[in-house]
Amino acid sequence: MSTLSARNLSLSFGAKAVLRDVSLSFARGAVTAVIGPNGAGKSTLLACLAGLRVPDGAQVFLNDTPIGQMPPRLRAQRIGFLPQIPEVAWGVDVRTLVGLGRMPYLGARGLSHADQEAVTRALNLTHTLELEDR
Repeated sequence: MSTLSARNLSLSFGAKAVLRDVSLSFARGAVTAVIGPNGAGKSTLLACLAGLRVPDGAQVFLNDTPIGQMPPRLRAQRIGFLPQIPEVAWGVDVRTLVGLGRMPYLGARGLSHADQEAVTRALNLTHTLELEDR
């Protein structure tokens, strides 16, 4: 079973500690919520877990492998991250947005039939197929 974990993860922006000694583990297939007030470091934590930020003095592991040692394409195939932002810089419908999750698997010709089927499965699993054109 895949596990994403961190032990004693800390991150500072200059003199300000944003995360301090965070240890956690997420099991494959489990749904976990990260909650807290604005500015508590939730998005920063998730960016560290996705490998988009490098924590101070700790590592993030996927199946006991430090994610920093994984080739970027493999890491992107194993960990998806969609930040919560209030504005979208370009017009994108739901199907296209979900399809962006297939980017680490793409060949030279873009989304294959199998990729399109994977997007449809994801939309069905999340009960959002009726929103695909929004």
